[in-house]
Amino acid sequence: MGTKELQSIIKVELNRIGWSIRKFSDEYFIEYNDVDNDDEMEQFFQKVKKQLGRSSFKNCELLDSYLDFIVQHPDYCKSRLKPTFAPSDVLSDKMRSRMYDISKELSEALEVTDL
Repeated sequence: MGTKELQSIIKVELNRIGWSIRKFSDEYFIEYNDVDNDDEMEQFFQKVKKQLGRSSFKNCELLDSYLDFIVQHPDYCKSRLKPTFAPSDVLSDKMRSRMYDISKELSEALEVTDL
């Protein structure tokens, strides 16, 4: 996956669990650093915000690690998310429409089996 796709997916997943980029950066920083310094956390937040916003950012491995952290976090696991379509500017309009239809069908199928 390319940078733009990963950035988009990360933002969608953060939105699904109700996290801001600030919340994500704080959680990630606390998990991987022994230091609990407000200035360093602010610097890290600014860095993450730029990494998720710039199309010129090229470290896909780091973005992958961010995505892994999100989907393995207990908040994500507890949320019992149903599959939903999240629009992305990466797909064509025709593909986006079809993906929406597929997502809707899956959601309806899950609702029937949850009964």
